[in-house]
Amino acid sequence: MARKKLLRLQEIDVLSNTFRMEQENVEKKLSDFFQNDNPVTLEIGCGHGDYSINLAEKFPDKNFIALDMKATRIWVGAKKALTENISNVAFLIGKAQNLSDVFTKMKPKEIWVPFPDSLPRRRDDFKRLYSTNFIDIYKKITAVDGVIHFKTDDLPLYEFAIKNLQRTDVKIIKNSDNLYDLSETSFEEEIKTAYEKVHLQNGRTIKYIKFQFIIDSD
Repeated sequence: MARKKLLRLQEIDVLSNTFRMEQENVEKKLSDFFQNDNPVTLEIGCGHGDYSINLAEKFPDKNFIALDMKATRIWVGAKKALTENISNVAFLIGKAQNLSDVFTKMKPKEIWVPFPDSLPRRRDDFKRLYSTNFIDIYKKITAVDGVIHFKTDDLPLYEFAIKNLQRTDVKIIKNSDNLYDLSETSFEEEIKTAYEKVHLQNGRTIKYIKFQFIIDSD
């Protein structure tokens, strides 16, 4: 193991803004970290936390939780947030399929899934962050009026997401196979991760979906 990677793994568990899913009472630990009841936004597959950090700087009256299964990726964003005194973003190490074990009371008002692994092999469809089983997880943990955002450069993944959402009780609020060709985009939609910048330099178009679950009136 490279020395830099080893040092990051050794340091990650002592960073005050970083938590692991397997920790006991991790949801309470996250709540105690923020020390307020501000709305929560969750970023899934955060990498270096580009989205969460940019959003946290722009919206100090909201709390942000950035999730990734790779501790060495989390370390980059967590260190940056600490260095820049961004206190309304926390980092969570773990797998997205376990989210419903964590978010039982703290219901995210927004979920961002920017540029997940496309997993092109069909046998891996159930692992995709927009498979029906993951959509069910999002429904379980999201606040009643919450919204979910999805960005990708991968056309088959975008089409896969649309197909699965059409099978679910959702309201698609915004949908484009070329986000930056739209006449209006929000600050949140304009945030570009390191991956997105590379995709744009390579001439790829960015696909985007914003939706929320339809709640039964009964």
